[in-house]
Amino acid sequence: MKPTALINRCLMCAALVLPLPVLAQAVSFQAEIDCGGIVIPGDSVPYTMDFENETSASIALDGNLTIDIPNLGTRTLRERSFTLAPNQVVSITKQLNLPGRAPNGRYVLTLTTSSADETTFDTCSFHVQ
Repeated sequence: MKPTALINRCLMCAALVLPLPVLAQAVSFQAEIDCGGIVIPGDSVPYTMDFENETSASIALDGNLTIDIPNLGTRTLRERSFTLAPNQVVSITKQLNLPGRAPNGRYVLTLTTSSADETTFDTCSFHVQ
């Protein structure tokens, strides 16, 4: 049996065994990050994080914001636990102050947000030249 045929059978079996709510589970919250542009070392880079609770109950969340720096790897910028009230939308704008010797290249911000039941992530990027 070809590997793709085996994978297709496994997916069909999962569809028959798993209950419909598991296959079509609704997302209870959204978390997004927005940034961008071309900057130079020493600039401030604005970024905005948006969180939305899409349920009628409060949700406890853990947020983690990391940055991928060219040739230097990944660093954690922020870690925070917080609770969103029912149907609450929160938008937070911050500034990332780049050092005067920031390396040139593409920087990627990754926002990872988790509840007890699900995890989501979003990315944005900017360039230093």
